Amino acid sequence: MMAGLAYHQGHACVSSVLAESVNTSPAFVRRILAKLSRAGLIETATGKKGACWMSRDPKSVSLLEIYHAVDAPKAFAIHTYPEQPMCQVSCNIKIAMEDILDKTQASMEERLAQFTVADVLADCECPDSEAVTVTCDGVIPLEAITGKASPKSKAKVKATAPTPSVLSAGGSTGTKAVKPDKRVIASG
Repeated sequence: MMAGLAYHQGHACVSSVLAESVNTSPAFVRRILAKLSRAGLIETATGKKGACWMSRDPKSVSLLEIYHAVDAPKAFAIHTYPEQPMCQVSCNIKIAMEDILDKTQASMEERLAQFTVADVLADCECPDSEAVTVTCDGVIPLEAITGKASPKSKAKVKATAPTPSVLSAGGSTGTKAVKPDKRVIASG
């Protein structure tokens, strides 16, 4: 979701656009967006012009910040099954593995801190070919919501007529944003 918002830098996205992009429900997306908002990573607007956008430059948002913001579980967890008193391994495996898994978690978090949303976005784009980005009802210029000028969008936006085959959650027609390989990266 954060990569999607970074891609549309300077624009706000409605939850249905993000949900379709990551293939989940708008309700789930809104729960995650609330956590990201509380962490100060995104800003939101409610009501008729309800949408969200990144509050910081994608280069300044680490993946670790996102990981902590969404209260992600540890990468590895020790099972909660009861110990079998007759088995030496069963009685000691949790203690034996605890330090190893804690160090593994710390290593993973150190690596996440080294990468930003901009790094992820850079790997999502095709540098050799021009991405075809199409407007939709759910990607709104940030100025239209906040009334403030915003940084230029990273995406190259081409306006097209709405595609009737794609409907947003609100029932209005939208269009698809696709890369040259025809994968859908956002729609509304």
